[in-house]
Amino acid sequence: MNISSLINHVCELYSSINDWNRPADKVISEYFKKRKYLGSKDRTFILKFIYGIIRNKLLLEELHTKVFLIHTKNIFNELIYIFNLIFEKNELVNSLFEDYKHLNDKIFEEYKSLTSDITKKYSFPEWMIKEFEKIISKSNMELFLESLNSAAPITIRIVKNEFLDDLEVALNKRNAELLKCKFAPHAYYVSKRVNFPEIKLFKKGVFEVQDEGSQLVTLFSGAKGNIKILDACAGAGGKALYLSLLIDEEGMVYAYDIDSERLNSFKKRLKGKGYSKIKIIESKEELQKLKNTFDLVVIDAPCTGSGTIRRNPDLKWRLKKEDILYRSNIQKEILNEYADYVKNGGFLLYITCSFFVDENEKVIEDFSKSNFSVVYDKQFFEKFNIQTIKGELRLYPHIHNTDGFTAFLLKKN
Repeated sequence: MNISSLINHVCELYSSINDWNRPADKVISEYFKKRKYLGSKDRTFILKFIYGIIRNKLLLEELHTKVFLIHTKNIFNELIYIFNLIFEKNELVNSLFEDYKHLNDKIFEEYKSLTSDITKKYSFPEWMIKEFEKIISKSNMELFLESLNSAAPITIRIVKNEFLDDLEVALNKRNAELLKCKFAPHAYYVSKRVNFPEIKLFKKGVFEVQDEGSQLVTLFSGAKGNIKILDACAGAGGKALYLSLLIDEEGMVYAYDIDSERLNSFKKRLKGKGYSKIKIIESKEELQKLKNTFDLVVIDAPCTGSGTIRRNPDLKWRLKKEDILYRSNIQKEILNEYADYVKNGGFLLYITCSFFVDENEKVIEDFSKSNFSVVYDKQFFEKFNIQTIKGELRLYPHIHNTDGFTAFLLKKN
């Protein structure tokens, strides 16, 4: 497809996303489904510009206001031009906008001025930066923000090591490499995006797509032996699948989620992959019969998802500060409810994919006043060479190259 048509697609798609009422990935997925004629290279080009503009939205809009001075009908074209000039530097795109080239010096002059402010330089809302300041030092803030504005790696978890060589061959045929991750023992990067469902080894359950951070928080549970586990917010089931592989044959993972659609998706994911140590709990009534019986309860709590900003940059503009309080209240309710399923002497693992203190430390501070106390697993932190303050596991993209996760392991006294 010619470059002019691709730019028109970028403009059309961005205008659909720009109201920030729906997740960008869903809007993009629907857009591509209706346009089957767009090839993989076309989609890659469109996505590069869409996500680039979303990540740098605040900066680009400020530059647009200062350089173009008035609101024009061509605002999306102008934003694309500014983004391409500063970040992408695609000559074909540049050649489409001859009428704007006389503004280049002005654009760079204003860019230099604006980037003295990290809020504008990295395009984050001021309230969000202030929240980040509670956990990130001034000396590391720019590195942290830069990592959030970078694309996340493609990470998988190897389930059947005996097929590792076969998987490498299959990926090499698609011009992709398999690279070992730094921390989690079963985590590997795939060097480029490939269509995993097309790979027979994926259908056979040889590997699962799972961020290394998600793998690490699962390992943080300490799950082993013939224990009985409840994954109370199982969602798509990634952590439940991994937990089932960490325990012995007589152990069992019970998976439940209040969202029946998610559970149905999990059931489909299980088909034909040979997971024998997972039992799906279909209803709350069925689950309530199991109170005070679990050695370990895992709560992957619904949260703002701020730890996934590098995958979902539109979260910068869809999230509001009041969302944190809303989520933290729900998290407290969930913790109090599912704590009743932990047997005496058992453990509870609380996880979020959020950086915000109010969804993590504050929630646990309130909760641990009950008969639960935080476990400081020194052995875990030494094994993986990860820093902690009070026993919490915090993972960051700029340090661990994972999504942002926070986890606490608690024991029922």
